[in-house]
Formats: sequence, C-alpha cells, structure tokens
Amino acid sequence: MDVGTLGSFSVSDAATAQGEIAAIATKLGAVSKGLDSAASFNDRMADVRNNALGGLVDADLERETAKMQALQVRQQLAYQAISMSNNSAQNILMLFR
Repeated sequence: MDVGTLGSFSVSDAATAQGEIAAIATKLGAVSKGLDSAASFNDRMADVRNNALGGLVDADLERETAKMQALQVRQQLAYQAISMSNNSAQNILMLFR
C-alpha cells in the first residue's frame, strides 16, 4: 500500500474489516467444532469396531473349544466302548474254558 491509499482508509472501513474478520473467525470456530465432533465420532466408532472384533474372536475361540471338548468326549467314549468289547470277548472265552 502506498501512503495515499492509507490516507483514504477510514474508521468505518476499519469497522467493516473488523466485522468481516469476526464473521470469518466465527465460521472457523464452527468448522473446528464440527471437525472435533467428527474426530470424536470416529474414535467412538473405532472403539465399537474393536470391541465387536474382540467379541467375534472370543466367540470363535469358545466355539472351537466346545468342538474340541466334544471330540475329546467322543474319543473317550470310543476307548471305553473298545475296552468294554474286549472285556466282553474275554468273559465269553472264559465261559468256554
């Protein structure tokens, strides 16, 4: 700016500029608040997602544990059935002696 332009700058021009700056600052504040709110929402959604994934992993582990226990019970029952059938065969043989 040259000195001639500064001389034509009035108090009303300064007041207008100050009003415009205040309006822009208000808009920036609203945008900043909106961004903070969006960031907070994203953080909450990430927490929900992580909790949900943890629940799925836990559910899968529980299901697999139940399957494994069921298989172990079946195996034990099979061993007992084989043992009983072996004993039965030996008992029948003893009858013929």
